[in-house]
Amino acid sequence: MLFSEDKAIFAIQGLMRKFDSHKTSDEVIKLERNFISTVLLQILDEPAEWDENCAFNLGVIGGRFFTLIDEFDTSNRLHFDKLFVWAYRFLLEFEMSPIEEKATPIPITKVKDEVESNFNLFDQNTRHSLRYASTLMPADIIKKMLKSEGIQNFKTFSENMETAKNLISDWKKELSNQKSQVDALADILKHQKSEFNFVGLNQGFEDLKKRISVRQWWQFSGLIFMAVLIIAPLVAEIVTVIYRLYNDLSIDNNYLYILPPLIAIEVLFIYFFRIILHSHKGSKTQKMQIELRQALCQFIESYAESSKHLIEKNSGALEKFESLIFSGITADPEKLPTTYDGIEQLAYLVRSIKGSQ
Repeated sequence: MLFSEDKAIFAIQGLMRKFDSHKTSDEVIKLERNFISTVLLQILDEPAEWDENCAFNLGVIGGRFFTLIDEFDTSNRLHFDKLFVWAYRFLLEFEMSPIEEKATPIPITKVKDEVESNFNLFDQNTRHSLRYASTLMPADIIKKMLKSEGIQNFKTFSENMETAKNLISDWKKELSNQKSQVDALADILKHQKSEFNFVGLNQGFEDLKKRISVRQWWQFSGLIFMAVLIIAPLVAEIVTVIYRLYNDLSIDNNYLYILPPLIAIEVLFIYFFRIILHSHKGSKTQKMQIELRQALCQFIESYAESSKHLIEKNSGALEKFESLIFSGITADPEKLPTTYDGIEQLAYLVRSIKGSQ
């Protein structure tokens, strides 16, 4: 039980009422009763502080102290002696405790001086208990304090410090290892990012190259087809002439009328052949440019990383690479033959025929 509990307060107040109605002629009992009353009044004024600063005696005699208050008999001298000694112990412990700087109340000082002045009036057991409270009890309180958890933690402070240092060292090593792993992962991610960028750019060039290859195939097929168209009329005419000569058949003037349209058709076929051939050369040139860009992409990023210090000094160090990779893909710079070239040839042929007639 603690002083601040309601049960304890009611018990103390009940005892105080008993003392108010108690009459005696015994000077020792009067002295003890006066001392007990003064201490209990101080306890009632600040019960929480007495709980905090009298932990030792509350643990040793607290239960018996409150039991005696409940069962106190004013006609029993032994009750006065016991309660007096225990109140004296609580007072001394309260004064020993590290409370805020505060003057001891005058009533406490007065009754304490009276006890010390009349020390020899008490019986032997009471004097022995008072001597214990004044001399040995402080040592017991200190011993208990030294065994408390806080003091034990302070004793092991140096050991804990060494343990803490070892833990800090282990943590530093672990952090260093973790940092190495993080750096390694960062390098892997950086490499993967570089590869991903290369793969994306290279894939774009690869898709473009496939489209150009398909177009190139169709252009080559168109060249073969146009070549057949160019050769077929000539071959047919030659075969016809040879056939008629071989069979002694005459070649009349009708064949001369077939010749101008045939020549005109041949000119047109040759013109379209030239257009397809030029486009085919342009596709071939574009394909070569794409293959060159793919080859450059294989080392451009690693080159840029290894030459980082040079790039910091010269920001235009990679401009040639960038201008080459990201520049437009051009066809053969030669000009395409225009439609007017074929028309002019036809017009010239018509004028020649008219002039001969």
